[in-house]
Amino acid sequence: MRASIIVCTRNRADSIGEMFDALSKLEPGGTEIVVVDTGIAMALIVAAFFFTFRSGLNKRFANASLTVPMIVAAMLVMAYVLYNASHARGIFMLLYLLPFLFGVFSLTTGAMLGLAVLFGTAAALVVVPWTLRNFLEFHVLIPVSTNGGWNLYMANSPITTPTSGAIAEEVLPLCRRVLPDMTVYQLDGALGRCAVDWVVENPGAAARLYLGKLLNYFNFRNQLATKSEASTWGDWLVFASYYPLLLLALLRVAMHRAARLNRAEVLIIVLYFVNAFVSAIYFTRIRFRIPFDFLLIAVEAAFLVQCWDRLADKRWNPWRR
Repeated sequence: MRASIIVCTRNRADSIGEMFDALSKLEPGGTEIVVVDTGIAMALIVAAFFFTFRSGLNKRFANASLTVPMIVAAMLVMAYVLYNASHARGIFMLLYLLPFLFGVFSLTTGAMLGLAVLFGTAAALVVVPWTLRNFLEFHVLIPVSTNGGWNLYMANSPITTPTSGAIAEEVLPLCRRVLPDMTVYQLDGALGRCAVDWVVENPGAAARLYLGKLLNYFNFRNQLATKSEASTWGDWLVFASYYPLLLLALLRVAMHRAARLNRAEVLIIVLYFVNAFVSAIYFTRIRFRIPFDFLLIAVEAAFLVQCWDRLADKRWNPWRR
């Protein structure tokens, strides 16, 4: 039980400081070894691509930009970090999407699907061996972790608010399904069922909570568990950078008739806003949204370049149908 509480509490890290606290638990070599290894790998990769482009060797390939090799190289580095991330793995899993930005506008659908399969396989290799080991040892199939029920109940309980989840130790006594001497797996399942019970018994409160969490997805700050990590200037910096990004995304959608959305843009925009509805089932935190913000930046950067080019033609009206 104590292990589950530690995992859940760590997963609620809402600040850079707490993220580095999670990083300090990296296994097996510790933060220093992983950071050094990753730094060396990145330096070698950058040097290799610099030499390739500088020497002109890239022109021997069908795709002279070497988009796929660069994506694969970034994926391998992220896979190494994921393997060593232990309890911080959930944070870095979200950053796993970022290498796709290299190819979202230049690769074909088939190439992107192939990379997606490769990415998924690499991510699965991180967790599948341990999942199989646990199944053989305990005869229970646990695909990822034993804190899904914990997180669901902390996100949907009588004391949960839209801007902050409940603390693990506080929700445990509220669950009537918890019995003495439960295993970690049984306890997690009981807490998950308690979350469902609360939603069914309190549909109005659950709906208001869900709507509040949905709106909080687009918030520029979070209510932190560690108050000393809060920063007023940091909040305003996020405000000044995030909301123009969000407004520009809405403007891009509004101008879809004048500047047609391609399939990649549609996919990213739909993924971004659908993620808000999915995240509201659990928690809506800035750190979970940031990887999707990067995807949105890619769409808007391409849109701004398109607008800049078209504005050179004085006949172009961005609101023309």
